[in-house]
Amino acid sequence: MLYLMRNKIKSVVMWFIIGAFLATIFYAWGVGSARRGSGKRGEKNWVAHVAGEKISAVEYERALQRMQDRFQDLPAELVKKLNLKERTLEGLIRQRLLQQEAQRMGIEIPNEELARSIETLPYFQENGTFSKRAYRTALSQYFKMTPTIFENRQRAALQVQKLEDLIGDTVKVSEKEIHQAYVRQNEKVVIEYALLRADDHRPKGRIRKAAAQAYYEKHQEDFRTKEEINVLYAYLTPQDFFREVTLPEGAAKRYYKENKEDYVQPEKIRVRHILIRVPRNADGEALQKAREKIEGILKQVKAGQDFTELARKYSQDSSASRGGDLGYFAKGQMVKAFEKAAFALQPGETSGIVQSKFGFHIIKMEDHKAAIAKSFEEVRPRIEAKLKFIEALHHARKKAMHLYAEIRKGKDFRGAIEEAGYSLRETGYFSRADNRIAGIPTDLARAFNEEAFAAGDNGVGRVRGDQGFLLLQVLKRRPPRIPALKEVRAKVNAAVAVEMGRENVRKAAVEMVKALKGKHPFVEAAKQAKAVETKTTAPFTRTESPVSPDFTKAAFALTADHPADRIETKQGEYVLFLRKKIPADESAYAGAKEEIKKSLREEKKKNLLAAWVNQIRKGTTVKVNQDLLDRI
Repeated sequence: MLYLMRNKIKSVVMWFIIGAFLATIFYAWGVGSARRGSGKRGEKNWVAHVAGEKISAVEYERALQRMQDRFQDLPAELVKKLNLKERTLEGLIRQRLLQQEAQRMGIEIPNEELARSIETLPYFQENGTFSKRAYRTALSQYFKMTPTIFENRQRAALQVQKLEDLIGDTVKVSEKEIHQAYVRQNEKVVIEYALLRADDHRPKGRIRKAAAQAYYEKHQEDFRTKEEINVLYAYLTPQDFFREVTLPEGAAKRYYKENKEDYVQPEKIRVRHILIRVPRNADGEALQKAREKIEGILKQVKAGQDFTELARKYSQDSSASRGGDLGYFAKGQMVKAFEKAAFALQPGETSGIVQSKFGFHIIKMEDHKAAIAKSFEEVRPRIEAKLKFIEALHHARKKAMHLYAEIRKGKDFRGAIEEAGYSLRETGYFSRADNRIAGIPTDLARAFNEEAFAAGDNGVGRVRGDQGFLLLQVLKRRPPRIPALKEVRAKVNAAVAVEMGRENVRKAAVEMVKALKGKHPFVEAAKQAKAVETKTTAPFTRTESPVSPDFTKAAFALTADHPADRIETKQGEYVLFLRKKIPADESAYAGAKEEIKKSLREEKKKNLLAAWVNQIRKGTTVKVNQDLLDRI
């Protein structure tokens, strides 16, 4: 049977050579509870059908959560580019295809083999031995599934692993491939290079009218304006009404009595802590490893070792460099589990192991400050200022609403505002995309923009803010248009100068490359090309980038017959000259051979598996429930 399966795999490989991709393997028995928020699913509670077999929304959500946890420390912009939703779905579809193929090929997992695989998992063991109690506890608390469901999923995962191993057995790596890879990894080059800046090659004089006209005609759409409006507005603030405000006798005192809790310096503590992080939805093995590590640290704490030094050495929190010091904090500033344990301590006392959503902590109380109530006289100026502001804001709102109502009834906008004694200003023209508008507070600019564009020609509007009220009237509206050349001449001239600078620097780089190939001295050629920077690199390999990946790629393409080349950059051009090529050290080949062979074999295996899965998918009906996916 094994012979037949291997030959079948080889025949598929021979006939189908497909572009390889790197796929993440999703084992169906992954842990973690499903996230909420996918909306009403109704009867269609599946995200995909693979040959009639469902991939449930719950399974998808678990896998997506694990994927997001894996990349949670990366910048948000980079995570967005990774397109985790699509990767997650494709990974699950791929895994389901492999499971189905393993079953179709008759790959079986005997009960004994399944049991052995489960018994060897560390999170089901106690003192190095499988424990039924630990097994049921882990499934219930961490995996959130019954033994039957877990065992079925574990069996499916083992089937896929066997299939992958069978495919891997067909992969061969030749001695020539290993040596070529070693050479590519270890040969080095030394490059002399020059930076030619486009800015230094811009025309010095005025841009000719003909050049500006030609550029303008070719790029007119680049200068098209958006719809713009000019708005007349008045800003009524509490400051305009402070003189009208008189606080009733005893108002501040009454406010103090009714809001005493606002004038209490809360109880605060200062603690140090040691944190061993545990990722969200970590599996049992990760939890166990983290717990074992924190238990070992706790033993050192109890043995009298310095807590500050232990925090510096072991803590996985940003406070580690400060010896775990979190400074003073009040209740409500930390996660509840941590806060409860910390506030229960006495100065100098150390906690046991505390688990929070971040992982496992050991906490040491450094200092405690009791809550202190401030006297009325201490806070009286603040209270009076606050009450006056509130009353003045009320006056401003009342006045703004009165004026707005009068204007809506037909009273002239400008006349009404000036008659009331408030100043008027114009914003100047702005578009819908503008989040900064002259004279408008930053926090109100977006609301002002939307209200103004919604008002229509000569329309009026109002915007309420925490610090005042805006009344507005649209004065003029300019539709999108391509302005005449004379209106944008400065912008056109600048664009022409940039374009000419890039063209001139490209020509200079080409000429410098020719000169270097003609054996002209590098320094002389660089000076002729107006290079602003010349350097010589230290020896580097293909995996190193002294300037950029493109620089490294171009550097290793250079040869004795083709010793110079150029690459374009945002600044201008780099010109590279091959100063020296250093062959790989053959004496180290024998020691590196096995590791390279292993790496090449894994890469080939992944490519082969990807090609095989792609071919299987071509003959399989796969349906995707896009409506549900969009709601998750």
